[in-house]
Amino acid sequence: MKTIISVDFDARFQNRPPWSSFGKSQFDVSPIVNFVERFQQPVTVFAREDIETIRDFGTNHFYDLVNSIRSLAPIEIGWHPHVFDGQNAIKEEDVLLSELIKIYNQSQFVQQCKLVRIGACQSGNLIMRFLADNFDIDSSAMSRCTRKDSLRWYDWSETQGNIYYPSVFDYKILGDVSHDILEIPITTLDVFAPYDEFPKRRILNPSIRASIFQKSVADSKESLSSLDCLVVACHAEELEPGYFNDLYFYGLDNFFDNLIFLEATFDCKYTSFHNMHNSF
Repeated sequence: MKTIISVDFDARFQNRPPWSSFGKSQFDVSPIVNFVERFQQPVTVFAREDIETIRDFGTNHFYDLVNSIRSLAPIEIGWHPHVFDGQNAIKEEDVLLSELIKIYNQSQFVQQCKLVRIGACQSGNLIMRFLADNFDIDSSAMSRCTRKDSLRWYDWSETQGNIYYPSVFDYKILGDVSHDILEIPITTLDVFAPYDEFPKRRILNPSIRASIFQKSVADSKESLSSLDCLVVACHAEELEPGYFNDLYFYGLDNFFDNLIFLEATFDCKYTSFHNMHNSF
């Protein structure tokens, strides 16, 4: 089964202080280096670039870090903007779109990029029109997931997980009249964490504890097998050991244990977003 491994390099470390405490030093790209050297298969890294990073580091900062290691393995780079009102999600689509356009106009990396994943899985009909005018591929969709609170504001409840050209009337589904951009959703599945009352729809992320991840994959094997491809997603900091909780166990050993299980279950053939785009 065709499988894409994607890593969001956005420096919002969940188990570390906010970046303001680090000053304006470069962020450590070594977890990605360690991963791609061991993996030696195509990897997609979504490099953060937004108003906050441009203000603090200048343009192309995270792109340059990833680009500097592309000789190590086949690495595809996408744009990964995070747009928030402080720590809160922006609910108004026109406000979010305005911020995305500002970033686009300031960044040479973004203008040349053809692949995008908006942070926090945000989108909308106006946003999809903007993306379709400037990009070939979007992977912001978190299929079958909805969250609307102060921290996150997205609705992909109607998106079933397969690749599609978004309807001009409803970005979440394929339409008779569609945008000229390929939506390749992040793969999700039902995961039952120890603290859950019921299973919750979560991203296919090998940083989940192996016992939980592998049971979830086995339970969802039939539905996952019906997809055009698997899109695995994680954050760069999850590749580095040292943090764990009831659901996650960071580090390459746990990550590769889960990848090996995926490979055995689905006979994974690793590929890139652009290769998938070329096949449609």
